[in-house]
Amino acid sequence: MIIKVIIFFIAYIVVSSCDYKIAIINELDESFFVDKERITKIIAHRGYWDTKGSCENSLASITKAADIGVDGLECDIWITADDSVVVNHDPTHGGMVIRNNRYSDLAKVFLPNGECFPLFRQYIDVLKKYPDLILFIEIKDPASVDQMIKIIDSADLENETVFMSFNKAVCEWLIKMDPQYKVQLLQGDGNPIMCKSLASKGFFGIAYSLSFYNKTNSIIDDAKKNSLYLSAWTLTNSEQYDWLFDKQFDYAITDIPSMLVNKTKGDMKYWKPVY
Repeated sequence: MIIKVIIFFIAYIVVSSCDYKIAIINELDESFFVDKERITKIIAHRGYWDTKGSCENSLASITKAADIGVDGLECDIWITADDSVVVNHDPTHGGMVIRNNRYSDLAKVFLPNGECFPLFRQYIDVLKKYPDLILFIEIKDPASVDQMIKIIDSADLENETVFMSFNKAVCEWLIKMDPQYKVQLLQGDGNPIMCKSLASKGFFGIAYSLSFYNKTNSIIDDAKKNSLYLSAWTLTNSEQYDWLFDKQFDYAITDIPSMLVNKTKGDMKYWKPVY
C-alpha cells in the first residue's frame, strides 16, 4: 500500500503540468482507490413491493429496490406443469396450483400492479441491469432446481446468487451440483442443525428467522465459529436491524428496505471500506 501511495504521488507531480495527467492517473492500479459497502447488507424481501406501482416478486419490485439503493433482493420460485420456472411466494396463483397448471393458463391472471405473471427468466433479465445487486432465491419447489440452475448459469449470475431452502436435502443437492454455489439453510423455529455439520457439508451460511435468533443466541456464535454467513428474516423495524448489526450479521432480509437504506445512508458506522 505504501508503495502504491509513493508511485501515485510521483506520477502526479511529474505530470502535474501535462495534458496527459488524467490518462496516467487512470492507468494506476484501481485497488489503490477506496470504496465502501454496508457491513450488514440490506436485502429487500420479495423485492421492494411496498411502494406505488410495485407488488411482491414483480419485475417492478427489482427496479424499485435498485432505485433506493439496497444491496440485494429475495425472490421465491416454483415450476409449472410445463416446466416453466416462475416467481411467486405462494403455491397458487389466481386460485390455480402452480405445479399443476401450464404457464399459459397462469399468465391469464395478472399481478396486482398489472404486470404479467413473471417467468424467472424475465426476472433475471431485469436483474442483470443491476450487476451490484445480490440475488437471494428461496426454492419453494424442489422440482424447479434443474431449470433454475440452467437460467442462472446461462446468465452468469452464480457468483451473485445465494440459494436458500427449508429443505435440507435440496440444499445439499445444490452443493453437490457445484460446491461453489452459495447455499443457506432456512429455518423458522425448532431445533437447529449444528453449524459444524453444515460447514462440513459445504453450506455457505444459515438464514434463520429473527425470532429464532432471539431465542437461541448461541447459534450466532456457533455460526461465526464455523465461518458460516448469517442471514435473518424478516425485519419489520429499524431496531431489529441495529440488533443484527451489533451481532455482526451479514444479511438482513427485510420488508422495510427504504427505511433501512435511509437509516444507514448517512452514518459511516454501518459501512466498511473496500480496497
